Amino acid sequence: MAIYDLVCEGPTPHYFNDVYVPMHEDKPLCSICSAPTKKNWQSRAHQKIAIQGDGYGSAPKIDMGVYGKVETREEFNRIKAQIEARFPGERLEITEETPAQKQARLDQIRHRSHMKKKQKGCDEQTLNAVIAEQKVAKNEALAKDFKQNLKPGTTKVKDTHTGKNLVGKSANKLAAG
Repeated sequence: MAIYDLVCEGPTPHYFNDVYVPMHEDKPLCSICSAPTKKNWQSRAHQKIAIQGDGYGSAPKIDMGVYGKVETREEFNRIKAQIEARFPGERLEITEETPAQKQARLDQIRHRSHMKKKQKGCDEQTLNAVIAEQKVAKNEALAKDFKQNLKPGTTKVKDTHTGKNLVGKSANKLAAG
């Protein structure tokens, strides 16, 4: 089935927009004067084709923060319902954020994170020292496993300062204590 804009070929043209025409049938006759019809390319309606409904591209992409980016109205409505269920009686307000505003917000978040780490005594030098110690300890444990013909990673690696296992710990967590 195709959708056409049709124009009547009679003495006074009549215009019909968005007429559904089955694929293997002729175009319908004019409903006013019964004259044959043809495709109307002058209306430019064929250039305004857009996705309608809840498909991809039907709504602008929205960054919903921890919920991720939504690309359809259906996803937006689902997340909106989750937020409203979690915070009953509150209003959901969506504001546009330019790339510069987003970058400024991310810089503020990074700065706050840096200040919190600095407050705990976890600066750049300390992190680099802890990372270097971790690498040395892990390499020693791998060498020990290799000498004893064990599966690599079976020997538990302990931090020299805290005595905690290094497996699965990040440098930030170890440096923070």
